[in-house]
Amino acid sequence: MYGMESAIVSGNEALVAIFEHHKWSNLAMIDFCAPLADEQLSLTVPGTRGGVRDTMQHITGNEASYLSFFSGSGIRQEILPGSGFVGWTALRDLAARTSDALIRLSAAVKGDPIERGERMGEPYAVPTSVFLAQAINHATEHRSHIRTILSSHGITPPEIDGWAWLETLSDPST
Repeated sequence: MYGMESAIVSGNEALVAIFEHHKWSNLAMIDFCAPLADEQLSLTVPGTRGGVRDTMQHITGNEASYLSFFSGSGIRQEILPGSGFVGWTALRDLAARTSDALIRLSAAVKGDPIERGERMGEPYAVPTSVFLAQAINHATEHRSHIRTILSSHGITPPEIDGWAWLETLSDPST
């Protein structure tokens, strides 16, 4: 349902699969959170980034920001820090588009090219691997925050680890 739709074949199949899992995890978390009540979406616990809704928007907004460094990604930074909640439908759409762009990038990248450009008047030169690692690490950390917030308040969050993803791949109904 959420992963392996693209069936991209490249020399980077394992990296593509990691980003397919990433997409599945983000969409599964969005789909779980969307029907929650406003009070539940505003919950937080010490040591996490903020409320559930804001954290999910932070994950997706930053993913678009990372991809905006790649001129061919077709993704621009759409959610600025401090902007209001864009809504679950818009957030899910953006999460799907950013994940698909990361999947395409991971399939196409050869070696570890340096992305160069200028951002806010400052030059940058960053290896592609850093953007890819940051996208995975950032989202994983904050999805964990969301899971911690929910479980700390008696709400059982979805299982989104690699093993849960494997089960969905084995079950064509998911």
